[in-house]
Amino acid sequence: MALRDLLAPQARRTTFVAAAILGAGLAATFAIREFSERLIAADMQRRFAVDAVDISNAISERLRTHAEVLVSMQGLYASIGRVDRAQFRRYIDVLDLGRRYPGFQALQSLRHVTPDHLDAFIAEVRADKSIEHSGQPDFAVRPPGPRSIYNVVEFVEPMRGNENALGFDAGANPAQLDSLRRSAETGRIVATPPVKLVQDTSGGLGFIIRAPIYRAGEPTQTVSQRNAALHGFVASVYRTNDLMRGILDPRTLQQMHIQVVDRGYAKPTQEGVMIGEPEDATVTPTLMYDSLEPNLGLVTQMVMSAGISADRSLVVGERVWRVLFTTNPGSIYEVSHTVPNVVLASGTAISLLMMLLAVITMRSRRLSGNLSTLDAEQRALVDNPLAGILFTAGHRILRGNRRIAELCGRSSAALLGNTIDELVATKEDGEAFDAALDRIRDSAMATEVELHLRRSDGSTLLVDAYGKPLATGDILWVIQDKTDALAVEAERRAHAQAMEEANERLTTSLQLSEIRAKEIVLLTELSGVLQSCQSREEIFAAVQTYAGYLFTEEAGALYYLNNARNAVQRGAHWGRTTGRCGVVSDR
Repeated sequence: MALRDLLAPQARRTTFVAAAILGAGLAATFAIREFSERLIAADMQRRFAVDAVDISNAISERLRTHAEVLVSMQGLYASIGRVDRAQFRRYIDVLDLGRRYPGFQALQSLRHVTPDHLDAFIAEVRADKSIEHSGQPDFAVRPPGPRSIYNVVEFVEPMRGNENALGFDAGANPAQLDSLRRSAETGRIVATPPVKLVQDTSGGLGFIIRAPIYRAGEPTQTVSQRNAALHGFVASVYRTNDLMRGILDPRTLQQMHIQVVDRGYAKPTQEGVMIGEPEDATVTPTLMYDSLEPNLGLVTQMVMSAGISADRSLVVGERVWRVLFTTNPGSIYEVSHTVPNVVLASGTAISLLMMLLAVITMRSRRLSGNLSTLDAEQRALVDNPLAGILFTAGHRILRGNRRIAELCGRSSAALLGNTIDELVATKEDGEAFDAALDRIRDSAMATEVELHLRRSDGSTLLVDAYGKPLATGDILWVIQDKTDALAVEAERRAHAQAMEEANERLTTSLQLSEIRAKEIVLLTELSGVLQSCQSREEIFAAVQTYAGYLFTEEAGALYYLNNARNAVQRGAHWGRTTGRCGVVSDR
């Protein structure tokens, strides 16, 4: 109970220190894991934002080149004035839109017509025989009905697939009428809101970009002058899904969910430059493209996906487009938890190793103190003058201590090689020794026998002999004089022998603990080095260095699978290896 009370505070102290080290290590590990996860997430957000900017620039660049086509068509009308169907078609053919400017649904020319000139305009279009000898006898303005002004599609290319657009009065649609008015009054290229195209029967959304055409030679400096000189418009027509399909790579759409939202006309600055803010903040945004919808209808609700997101604002034909980007499930932008989990596992392992090292160190110090105590006790027992120690193999004496030699009145060297029969005084003592020996062999238990020893001077000495079997098969005898003083001395010598054996065991345990502690320190260092390695060669160098420390008398090598996973190749190696195999294949 006293020993338990003595060890309890030490055990509690060891437990407290180990728990503190483990807690601090785990806290640091979780902090590092959280930091690494945030760092990876920030890097993914940055990469995603960069890719979003690239896509937005690609959309803006494509529409800018298309706007240049409208400017060139303005130049066509400004240079020759009157244009017929054949001239318009040849011009479009020369542009080679399918190859140089992909994404168009159609290019159009619209005529600005007042009601009193409408009949003359219809007759003029019907009589245009530049392509067909019969002209266009079925040409009519749609939808029918009187209006204060008409903006009629006069030419459209390519004609195939866009027949329904020919003769359409764009001003009949209020949304398009506003864009026509803005374009005519400002002289700039203006886009419509998302609309359903008359030539598209699929029901999907599209938009139109128009530039005004003024009659050559007439002034256009003021709004009233531009309205008076207005001849019509040139326009490029788009199905939004077709346009975006030509810009966006299919692999990009696998990784990103992209939406385009029309927010209305852009707010101009004092210098007339359009900025990416809507002119009217109360205008309801309209979703005009969704990469997850193959044929988006006219809706006003946006559904944002979860995950990393980004958005960009573009000004297209004086309208603000907001391009929204979010990650698709399973995309390359998802934050990988591999590195944080490796940090967590490594940090946990290092924390456990540090805790184990601390426990081993504290126990080693405690064992060292106990060892010093046991060594002192052993010396006291060995030098104990009260008890004789004798080792026998049967009757043959193997060795004995100084006290037994003194009891027999002989030297220790004189006892070696003799037998018990030469030490006992009488035949009865020999028989008693034999009986004790039999009991020890039969029961493997210690036994006691009283003997008379014959001293060298012929006198006899009555002793108690305590025999104990050893693991080697020999027998340890503790010989104690019957007198009190000699009995105490024999007891102390027996105790000293026991402490010597305990000392050997503790010494062995301490050596093993020190070896284990050294290995743990090396493994901890190796774990830290491996976490900082950036390449396979650095890993091999670290393994080769520390393996030489860990396996000082052994040789070995580290093999790894090649990229095809059909062979292993030797990487790091240590010691003097006998094999020369560099690559092992399973073929």
